[in-house]
Amino acid sequence: VSATSDRTPAPVYTARVWDPVAGTNCDLLDVEGHGLATVDCAFNHVSVFANSQQSSKADSVSVDFDDEARWKAMNTMKLRMVPRQSPTPPLLWVPLRARVLETELEQRLKTAIVAHRDSLSAPTLWDDGLAALFSQALAKYEAARRDPSVTTDLTLFSEGVKGRLGDGRTFKGFPLNVTHTSEARVLAAVLGSATGKAVVEAQHEETYLAVRVRVTLFPEGVMSVWVMLGARFRNRML
Repeated sequence: VSATSDRTPAPVYTARVWDPVAGTNCDLLDVEGHGLATVDCAFNHVSVFANSQQSSKADSVSVDFDDEARWKAMNTMKLRMVPRQSPTPPLLWVPLRARVLETELEQRLKTAIVAHRDSLSAPTLWDDGLAALFSQALAKYEAARRDPSVTTDLTLFSEGVKGRLGDGRTFKGFPLNVTHTSEARVLAAVLGSATGKAVVEAQHEETYLAVRVRVTLFPEGVMSVWVMLGARFRNRML
């Protein structure tokens, strides 16, 4: 977290959260962007700070580290007394780009799904507009996975899907969280679920499929991969 002030007599501090792996950053208030639920401690080149505010939620925490009522700084003299040891091995940096991984996995999944449906003699049509709506839900799923106390409000997503469907059409969706980008393993997991299988193998009138992938990267090559598959159709079998 980096914090800056506007250098006024009563400075207003703003903070940005940096991803040390990807080198990207976003505003501390953008909880969905950085995924941090709370900020409980911080450190810089001077000291270590413990958050003593009533709430440590990332979207409301103060980052004025000079305010002793909000941040308790460790005594710098005691820090100097800490024995210096050899640095621990750094976290392995893996040069990955989330957006590239998302796009590539989506394309491979589409190819695998088309091949599977071809084996069933089922045509495959895609609805990219519906897939775009899935991004809202996947962001909230990842936030809830990191902090179970976060309420997953999918109202906007549901309203968006309803608006996309129109009258007389049905929607089925299947979200899946994995830690890899293997389309074969993802499709196998989807087909292993009754709901997922019903989505992939849907054969109704005006059937359109949609897929969206969201990848969140962590150090050491660890990743959280959310996949959403969906189908919209009229309730009449072909």
